[in-house]
Formats: sequence, structure tokens, C-alpha cells
Amino acid sequence: MSEKKYTKDHEWISLQDQVATIGITNFAQESLGDIVFVELPKIGKLVKAGELLGQRSMISEESANLSAVALEDMEVCFVPKSEILQFFNQNNDFSMNVMKTICGDLKEADDHMVDMAQKTVKQRLAETLLYLEATFGKNEDGSIRIQLSREELAGMIGTATESCIRLLSEFNKAKSIELQGKKIFIKDKKVLQKIS
Repeated sequence: MSEKKYTKDHEWISLQDQVATIGITNFAQESLGDIVFVELPKIGKLVKAGELLGQRSMISEESANLSAVALEDMEVCFVPKSEILQFFNQNNDFSMNVMKTICGDLKEADDHMVDMAQKTVKQRLAETLLYLEATFGKNEDGSIRIQLSREELAGMIGTATESCIRLLSEFNKAKSIELQGKKIFIKDKKVLQKIS
């Protein structure tokens, strides 16, 4: 096991074989007692295998303004800034690909802002369900592969959890989707596309 690095807030991280493990100290665990309330971060962007995080702040030299939460088991690679900057200086194709990624992220953010301002919550939910299935695929049973809580889904579309649940029930009654616990099955893409 590698050496643990601690924060003043009693959190720790250790790195072994390129895998980072995080946790809290025994003192923090004992001090917590029963956890009454946990505020989950809002989902701003979902990334899939092979995608980059944090490239804009690295290039612009601004402080990173993001945090990442794994929704399922994953491996994450950390590439030191010095190596990335060396790639930029030595490889024009690499530089161009990162710039294209950043431009794509900017377009996605612009589109999201327009959607939030101009589309109804119902339209945003329909569009998000189609996006999740197209981006992350389906399980063998036909459900959307990525499973989000109703609170996470509500955060993505910018509404209250209750409104999201009500709209999911409405889509379910109209047979556009089927709900089984956390699982969501898209049953009528054409109807969702029309709504979105």
C-alpha cells in the first residue's frame, strides 16, 4: 500500500499502481455519527470511456472548477500536466484533437444553455432520456445502461426531483417509457423525439 496523503478535513488519498483510493480518517468516521443529510453534486456532464476531463483548466492555467463522481466502477488515468504540455509542443495532431474536444465541449455547453432557456422541462427530459440511451447504450434487458437516481436526472434537466418523477410517470402512462425501479426502458423513441 502506498503512503496516504491527508487533508486538514481528515480526508485522505493513496496511489498504488496508477489507481487512486480516497477515504476519510477514523477520527472523521467517529465524529460523524449518523449521517442525516448528504447533498449530492449536480451533474453537469457525463463522460464515457476514453473522454477527457479538466483539459480546459490545464491549458488556460485557471483553477479546476470541476469535480468528478463515478456512477459505476471505473479506472481513471492521471496524466501530469508537464507531460500533456510536452505533447502539445511535440505533436500537432494531439494539440488539434484536444482543441477539437474543447470546442465540442463549448458547443455542448452552449446548446445546454439554449435548451435550459427555451425548452420546457418535459422537452428537456425527453431529450435527456434519448441522449442517455444513444450515448451509453442499453443493457441486455433493453433498459438504458446508465442508471441515475431521480434526483440526478432532475439535476441534469434543471428541475425539482418531484417534477421529474411526475413527468417520468406521465411518460410511463403514455407508454413512451417503462419504469422498473431505477431502470428506464424507452418504448417509443418517435414520441420522445417529437416531444424533445
